[in-house]
Amino acid sequence: MKVKDAGFEEYSLFHSWHTEDKGYRYGNPTIYQNGKLLENLKGKYGPDINLQFILDFMEKHREEPMFVYYPMILPHWPMVPTPLSKDWAKPELRNEPDIKYFPDMVEYMDLLIGGLLSGIKNLGLDDDTIVMFYSDNGTDQKIHSKFRGQNIRGGKATPLQTGIRVPLIARWPGKISPHQLNNNLVEASDFLPTLAKLGRVGIPKNWKHDGISFADQLLGKKSNTRDYCFFWYDP
Repeated sequence: MKVKDAGFEEYSLFHSWHTEDKGYRYGNPTIYQNGKLLENLKGKYGPDINLQFILDFMEKHREEPMFVYYPMILPHWPMVPTPLSKDWAKPELRNEPDIKYFPDMVEYMDLLIGGLLSGIKNLGLDDDTIVMFYSDNGTDQKIHSKFRGQNIRGGKATPLQTGIRVPLIARWPGKISPHQLNNNLVEASDFLPTLAKLGRVGIPKNWKHDGISFADQLLGKKSNTRDYCFFWYDP
């Protein structure tokens, strides 16, 4: 399914129509935005363009209810320099992959999230906006991280904890306690009923879904919880 047929009113994506010649998602990116391929992006950084697109969209619709789906392309293979990396100063290295740039990508992801939250606050939407941070899988198996004196290898594409257990952080000033921790099971299918309940909109009866809302859990209320999650992967 092409993005234009998936229900999005506006979009900014990496190489949407260039499936054979993808170009780059980071340095000198190939960006398809609202039906047009952006030009003159030499020296630009793809994640910066997408963040600005989101903030512009939110400013334009600040008086309306809105939903933004932000599939960050950081951190993701190919692991290449970011504008904060020393090697960014060498244009010939901007799209040369090396796992040594993974920490730089994580740092830049942090920077963009800060930019998003600051932008929401500057628009006066802070108290009316729920932000959920979530990952679709663990880190690449080439990545080794240090945690409490242990060496932890990434488990992407495996059913190991390092492949399927990921962060889920929710922020809603004044509504979600900033220090609330929850160990209950949540999976991706739960986002549909959760967001529908938080947004006070109904789900059509003919929409078949397996999700269980965790909206009440976010608000510190008693709620139905999952007994299990189902994971399936076909490489």
